[in-house]
Amino acid sequence: MTELRNIQLLQLMIAKEVKRICELHKIQYFMIAGTLLGAVRHKGFIPWDDDLDFGFVRSDYERFLEACKTDLPDEYFLQTWDTDPEYALPFAKIRLKGTHFVEKNTGRAHLVEDGIFVDLFPFDKCKNPDKRQVKTAFYQRLLLMKNGYDIAHDGGMLKKAVYAGIKAVSLFFSRASIQRTLQKSSMKDNGSDCAYLCDHYERPIQSSLTESLIPIPFEDDAFLSFSSYDEYLTVTYGDYMTPPPEDKRENYHGITRVELSKYKMD
Repeated sequence: MTELRNIQLLQLMIAKEVKRICELHKIQYFMIAGTLLGAVRHKGFIPWDDDLDFGFVRSDYERFLEACKTDLPDEYFLQTWDTDPEYALPFAKIRLKGTHFVEKNTGRAHLVEDGIFVDLFPFDKCKNPDKRQVKTAFYQRLLLMKNGYDIAHDGGMLKKAVYAGIKAVSLFFSRASIQRTLQKSSMKDNGSDCAYLCDHYERPIQSSLTESLIPIPFEDDAFLSFSSYDEYLTVTYGDYMTPPPEDKRENYHGITRVELSKYKMD
């Protein structure tokens, strides 16, 4: 078994735990991005991919985080701003303890856990995704730099200079104040009657997509996602059923260290 396949199967194990908790508490979730693309095109992981992404509308996301306090087994770690002070992302990860799966951009951040993970994104109402993105993108980068993440490692001199400026600005703000500003910006349209939802990356989707979810086969299981998955995937990827050329088949997560420990399979 290749290392990548081993990683995928461990991520699948985490995903099944997410599903179990959601079903126990009647919480709605949905596959998004490459996870949904893999489910539809490959009936599982995209063969060269190394992550899993699930989305929740904000209210279900908060319920899931609360449920994890009592129902997440000890071998897993729920990583958020509240459980890991140096974690700088406005979405949660569930990590597998006893493993290491280190992303390049974590830089000098001293995370409580850095194991194999599944990403969990809250989706909030958004009246104007483009306008909101300008503000949230700045504060997201401000928090990353504040927490020691290296987000300019692959950029040229101009990019590095810009991020050096952002890092200097971050000295005048506390982590808590940046987090509050980010959260307020992301959630300010919740409760309004608008057609769009956005995740951390300000990728807008039609709110109506989350109103009809169906199980879609993924590996040896099935996970919920949009019944109108064709609409979502077409907007996101275009001709999504045609795989990219072989020289473009790579992941972009910048993993620099992998240790599977007792979870390594032959």
